[in-house]
Amino acid sequence: RPLHEGIPVLKLSTSGKLQKRVVTLSSCQQTLFLTHSKVAPETKACMLKTPFYTPSKGFGKKEAGNYLRYIDVADLEAFCVGVISNKLLEGNIQTKNVPSLVTIFHYFGKKYTNLVIANPAHRMGLIAALQLMKRTYEESQQWVSRSVLLMRYIWYDVDRDISQLITKEQFTRICARINLNIKDAKEAFKDFRQRENITQSSLTYGECMRLMEHLQTKNDVTDSIWKRIFGKAKFLSAKSFLEFLHNVQGERDSDLSDAKDLIAVLNHIEMPPDHALVDVTSKLDKARFVEYLHGSLNDAFDPRHQELPTRKLTKPLSHYWINSSHNTYLTGDQLKSKSSVEAYLYALRRGCKCLELDCWDGPDTSRISDELRVDVYHGHTFTSKISFLSIVLLVNNYLISNPDSYPIILSLENHCSTPYQNQMAEILKKTLGNKLFIPTPASRKEEMPSPEKLKGLVLIKGKRPPEADDDEEVERENQDLPKYAKSLLDVTYFHGTKFKKFDDSCTMIASNMHSIGESKITKLAEKSANSPFLWRKYNVDHMTRTYPAGIRVDSSNYNPVLAWSMGCQMVALNFQTSDTNMVLNDGRFRQDGGCGYIPKPSSIMNGKKPEQMAIKIRVLCASCLPKPNGARKGEKIDPYVQVELHDVRVRKRKEEYHTISHSTNSVRDNGYSPVWKDEGHQFLVHHADVAMVVFKVIDQDVIGDDQVACAAIPVTSLRQGFRSIQL
Repeated sequence: RPLHEGIPVLKLSTSGKLQKRVVTLSSCQQTLFLTHSKVAPETKACMLKTPFYTPSKGFGKKEAGNYLRYIDVADLEAFCVGVISNKLLEGNIQTKNVPSLVTIFHYFGKKYTNLVIANPAHRMGLIAALQLMKRTYEESQQWVSRSVLLMRYIWYDVDRDISQLITKEQFTRICARINLNIKDAKEAFKDFRQRENITQSSLTYGECMRLMEHLQTKNDVTDSIWKRIFGKAKFLSAKSFLEFLHNVQGERDSDLSDAKDLIAVLNHIEMPPDHALVDVTSKLDKARFVEYLHGSLNDAFDPRHQELPTRKLTKPLSHYWINSSHNTYLTGDQLKSKSSVEAYLYALRRGCKCLELDCWDGPDTSRISDELRVDVYHGHTFTSKISFLSIVLLVNNYLISNPDSYPIILSLENHCSTPYQNQMAEILKKTLGNKLFIPTPASRKEEMPSPEKLKGLVLIKGKRPPEADDDEEVERENQDLPKYAKSLLDVTYFHGTKFKKFDDSCTMIASNMHSIGESKITKLAEKSANSPFLWRKYNVDHMTRTYPAGIRVDSSNYNPVLAWSMGCQMVALNFQTSDTNMVLNDGRFRQDGGCGYIPKPSSIMNGKKPEQMAIKIRVLCASCLPKPNGARKGEKIDPYVQVELHDVRVRKRKEEYHTISHSTNSVRDNGYSPVWKDEGHQFLVHHADVAMVVFKVIDQDVIGDDQVACAAIPVTSLRQGFRSIQL
């Protein structure tokens, strides 16, 4: 109740000042208002007036339009409590206020709002409301069709006068927003009113949906699919639908009960107003069949592979691919970008389970005390610094919120003197407590523990006094190598050692591991015909971490497929850069519920590669494509699709990375319902257990093409038939 009436909070402004605000939950529980004074819970977001002047945005409605006044449930991404989790908080929040801190991430996680809520009851009430809002939205979203969800989201932005009616000018704005291809939107609006005998000058929500659907289905390829498979039938019985699942979709393990259940689910999805149900349980109409084709129930990425594993992960850690990050603290390039704890939270939320910290003596080098500050940053560059303590606090907070998380590995690049190393060990033990895995001398020599045994724990990866390496990163060029403090070595499980040859490496104790630079991956894989076998053999009982070359100052990424094929567990990438190679990583670790640990295939463990196979991919159509970067304004997109195969093949008796791509034509001015004239392309897959397919939607532009959205799917998770790609 207090939240519906408005609770007082302090909001941290972009200038670092705490400002009084009121947070109110709307009566529909779909919007959080953040205002200077109380508002009625019946308030709609579009009713809030745009300030004429704001300190951060200046004068004028154009700039003040970016002023945060509300957070819609559809924009709610995540939240965290009692932890410094973003750049704005670093140096701008007093220690005494941290326990009262609630940070809300919204707009695809790209924006955040920091609130200090002193009243514990109010704070817990907001946390409960955020949990309920997010859970309810995610559960209800699957019961609403694509077009209804999109229109509902845009309607409130366009219907500013809350008349529940749309004029032809407003309809034109809707078309521009959703990339709907109409030569003359006003003329189409007029023709629809005449055809439907609508006397009033505006359209209701239902009428507007009907008009959009009419415009969308003019060239709808799904109509031809229905006619080709089902002929003139108006409805599908469960038996006919099951035949489709068997013969076209290849779902041979489905039975009549599964078909009936799927029909029941589809018939409960909210559709545009004109699609009334005839039979809820046993028949499927064309509109809901089309919704099935485009929806997540028909995902090309096998849903069974995306579920959390029912089996327990009881094999040693070396038997898994582990989602890993490089220089996790950076938010941009490797030379002058900002370091932030926000980057660690971003990586953790993305499923990362191996985080890197480059640790250096802080500002208190001249004196030894209990308050030594250990800094994390990219040494010998202009990147900013963050404290080691703030990162460990964030990791601890994450494990409190996610106690069933598989183990998090902290990969420490240690450049600290002995007093600071002792401080690092103290911080780890004091902050993490029983969440810190402390190895015994015997456990370092035994077979590695399993992810299941290490659930909810943090492992430390460190390094004995390092040796020079011709592919080491810039910060490792410092020849004044530190001594390693016993207190830190005592809590360190993995020890990085110099690679010489695999025959020697295979005799090392299990906890000793190698870090291999990007350029060496290819050299080692292609050194001889036997090299891949030896590397995979080593990686059965030992660990390898690979990382980008030091010359990638722009924080771009190398392709991870070859390293995965060698059995390397920690293929570390720059998470702040969403390039194709990071998309491949996201696709790989989308498996098993995004838990961050994927069992390596048997072909990687025993060297028996699968047979070559051919797959043909034909791109048909798309639905509800956004503008690049989620922009609300701008010209309609001209989309085309690029399909890429990322694979490993044997050439001249040596294994190498291999890629091939295919592109469709572009469709002009239509992102709402584009149809491509694509004959398809047949790809030869050499190593199906590691190969992946990337789908990219790109906006063709004279100045330069922009990526709209993308997805990557492991070949072994790709389903046959007419499938949808969830971007």
